[in-house]
Formats: sequence, C-alpha cells, structure tokens
Amino acid sequence: PFTRSEAYLRDLAHQRELLAAPPALSRDRLTAALRRAAEWQHTSLWMVSGASDSPDADTSWYRGVFYAGLIPAHRATGDAYYLDKARALAARTGARLGLAALTTPDCVTIGQTYLDLYSLQPDAALIAPTRAKLDEILAHPVHRTPPTHYIDLVFMAAGAWGRLGQLSGDPRHHDYVRAFWRANRDKFRDPATGLFVRDATWLAQPDGFRLLERNGQPVFWGRGNGWAIGGLAQILLTLPADDPARAEF
Repeated sequence: PFTRSEAYLRDLAHQRELLAAPPALSRDRLTAALRRAAEWQHTSLWMVSGASDSPDADTSWYRGVFYAGLIPAHRATGDAYYLDKARALAARTGARLGLAALTTPDCVTIGQTYLDLYSLQPDAALIAPTRAKLDEILAHPVHRTPPTHYIDLVFMAAGAWGRLGQLSGDPRHHDYVRAFWRANRDKFRDPATGLFVRDATWLAQPDGFRLLERNGQPVFWGRGNGWAIGGLAQILLTLPADDPARAEF
C-alpha cells in the first residue's frame, strides 16, 4: 500500500523535519507548497478513478473537490498551471456535470470549476450544461426538494449553485442554496454544541437509542464539520452583499 511506499516515507520524513524546525512563512514558500500539493494530487487522481458514485471519474465528487481549488489558486498566485489544468478538465468533459446530477449533489461539485472558468473566459459552452441541469432540478417536483442524506452535500452543492446565482441573476438559484443549507442544518446540527453529525446514523433514533463515544458524548465527524464550514464559506462568497440572509450565515 501507498503508506509503505518509498515516496510516502520520504515525504513523511520531510514533513517531520519541517515540524521540528518550521521555516519562516513567506508568500514564496506558501505558493511553492500549494503548487507541490496540487501537482501531487493531480498526478494521483487515478487512485480514485473508479469512484463508486459515478462511472465518469472526471465528474465525480472525488475530483470535483480537488478541481474546485484550482481557479481560486490561480487567482491567488497568477500561476497558469492551475488554469491550464481546469481548462483541460473542461475540454475532456465538455463541461458536463456527473451522470447522476439530477438526484445526487455529489455530481454537481464539478460544476464549480466550469463556473469559475466562465468568470475568467465567458463562453456559453462552459456554463450551459450546468445551468440546464440545475434548472432541471428546480423544475422537477421531487428533486427540487434539497436532499439531506449527509452533511457533506452542503459543500458539494453550495459552490456550484451559489456561483450560478451570481452569474445568472436568477434568484431561484440563491433560494435553493439557502433552502439546502437550512434543511441540512436543521437535521444534522447538534444544538448543544453547534457541531454537525455526519448523517442520520449518529442522531438519536425514534426509540431514544443513540450511538455515543466511549466517554458518553455524541459522535461528531471532523471532516463532516469541515464540509459544513466549507459550504458556509461558499455561500458567503456567493450571496449578494445586500442579501438579508447574510447575517444568518
């Protein structure tokens, strides 16, 4: 397995050296670390090429959450590497969402990259497939109700829906983001701590039973809370400055 490979052990030793004597932070060091991480991730995409939630690996959420960072990285650094990778992705996929986008927000994640590309190079071909699919969701009497399967979906949906709202000017797109957040917040947020459970497995069941940590406390998934906070950040980035819901978010 990878965790016993020479490359992994070499990288681990390097990380331990950095932790033992942290270098002074600078823009050059930060941008170099960002580029190094992005290059490794990009060359390692094959590790999840058989993503179970989509037979089309390039539009799966596994790759969507990686590509979602490329245009922001390009904007922050000016490095064409990130822009080139995003353009190559859109060329390969035809700017399509995942095959199950109508029912699965995971398959919408990749749309954020196309919408970010569109903001840099307005081209109808970059935005049309995403808008068509999201508008199809809104028009469907069943699928327009935001799903609440697990908290991850907040991040998966917020970036694409919010960016489309910015570009389209259609208030329905931002309305959907607000409804999506509220439905998942109300279901998965623990009022006592403000933290999120991953899914209904970790909620109190109808008979009162609840899975707990050994110390008797509720089980909260660290990455799931990251998805929720990341989704909130996406919503704040894309809501209009004068939106009356901003204070809530």
